[in-house]
Amino acid sequence: MRRTFGICFLVLLSAFCLWKYAERLTPMERLHSGNFSLEQLQREKCVIITDLCEIKKAELWEDFIKKVKHASDAKVRVLFVYSGEKEGSTLKGTVLDISYDGATFKLQKWSTWYPLEVMSKSYLYLKQCTTDIYNGVYSKHTIWVLTDDSSCEYGDIVRLQDMPELHGEHEVIYSMFT
Repeated sequence: MRRTFGICFLVLLSAFCLWKYAERLTPMERLHSGNFSLEQLQREKCVIITDLCEIKKAELWEDFIKKVKHASDAKVRVLFVYSGEKEGSTLKGTVLDISYDGATFKLQKWSTWYPLEVMSKSYLYLKQCTTDIYNGVYSKHTIWVLTDDSSCEYGDIVRLQDMPELHGEHEVIYSMFT
């Protein structure tokens, strides 16, 4: 009986350790060391958006939004992959780590275009901006943006994207055409 109990305990402990290990993300500070590729990061527990059209692991984003709506602590990693842009055989992309403490959003951003720096900034609001579009392919464009402007709307974000000097005032973190 004790032996059976001991074996069950070890199996459960091993399963728990593997589960916790699977949830661990590569620390943002280690990304710029060059020891990690976007291909490796795609295997981690993160939302993956490819070419702004395809999303994988969307349930992680939905869980993050639910926690934010309940003012609970929350974290999510979003990985943007641009399949048409490669350097040799290496994918290009951007990694965003977003955390929420019940009042403020903290963003850490790392990109293969600027691999030696990790940008970090805090924002007050996470806003969802959606508009209908009729271009024959897509019918909606949804943007999630971190901003300090509570009145920020879709048109404001589109205009700000065309003015790089204002990018510090907001950060588009999720953009999808559907």
